[in-house]
Amino acid sequence: MKKPVLFSSISLERGIFILRGVGIGAIIIGFIGMLGALYPVISSEINYELQSRKDPLPTPTPQSGSFGEVLVIAPPLSVQPINTTHSIIIQNIEVNSPIVWDVPVTDEKAYNAALANGVAHAQNTSHPSSENGNTYLFAHSTLNPLDIQKYSAVFTLLHRLNIGDRVTVFNDNVRYDYAVEAKDVVKDFDVTPLTREPDYPMLTLQTCDPPGIPLNRLIITARLVGQYPLAEK
Repeated sequence: MKKPVLFSSISLERGIFILRGVGIGAIIIGFIGMLGALYPVISSEINYELQSRKDPLPTPTPQSGSFGEVLVIAPPLSVQPINTTHSIIIQNIEVNSPIVWDVPVTDEKAYNAALANGVAHAQNTSHPSSENGNTYLFAHSTLNPLDIQKYSAVFTLLHRLNIGDRVTVFNDNVRYDYAVEAKDVVKDFDVTPLTREPDYPMLTLQTCDPPGIPLNRLIITARLVGQYPLAEK
């Protein structure tokens, strides 16, 4: 007596065809998902490259001496700040974002709420002024498409900043211009950039490195080179 044939050659070929189709579909879905995850970085990098082909922005030269004499004429900005009481502009990487002041860095709920609304200022660090101190600002750089919000990728291009690039911060209707003087990558547990006490007005910018992955921290250090009081509206 012959054993029954469980699968005909036709059904076997059909099964192989279906499995191949499922495999190809999974690859396509995975590829689309990868593109979606990389979209914030890819789009930011493309915009940066297009912008960099234009005439370069004038950058300030760090100055020595006292800030007792306030300069009246400020270098022009290509964009209007979101506000003049709590915001940051980095023209070279197209950052124009509000700042949330005095965010506790040890309270995850508080700083996540702040980062959803802009760039966060670390509590117990200096506010922008001509006094010596460290003004510490931090923000997201993300690869996760589920996290894409208005300000979720605001610092994605922070690594593109170069020495001498200008960073502008507005605080209480005063504009503060800083010039980048250092770029460093530190481990995520290294609090040295947060706790340092400089002998000049310093601005520190921090985000994840690589973007969206809290393995390391990219630290940008900048020095105050000009302050300009604005007319109150």
